[in-house]
Amino acid sequence: MTEEIEQRDIDEGYWFWVNRQIFDEYAAKIGVMGFAIYCAYSYYASFYKGDNGCWASQKQIASRLGITIPTVSKYNKILKKNGLIHLKSGKELGRSNYITLLRIIKDKFDEDDEGE
Repeated sequence: MTEEIEQRDIDEGYWFWVNRQIFDEYAAKIGVMGFAIYCAYSYYASFYKGDNGCWASQKQIASRLGITIPTVSKYNKILKKNGLIHLKSGKELGRSNYITLLRIIKDKFDEDDEGE
């Protein structure tokens, strides 16, 4: 007897995406926590159409991931240093920072490999 299993379906719309390069090339550099925080930003950005960014406070991210605010702050610096996010202060608007997920530029070496 074959057991019926229900596979996930991306067509249902209950998903968000993360560029494969984040996993392939950056996961080891940014660590598991950096990857989780980047995924959280990707999740929140999926609700904003067109600009790849979100208003997500450190408190909100910390709460959702079960980590501390200083941990979010630490990994925001790592994500920024690796060119993955841009933080724009929301202080003057009375809001949290606006986080933009930056475009990942492939290395020249990778571009050369594609033509072969």
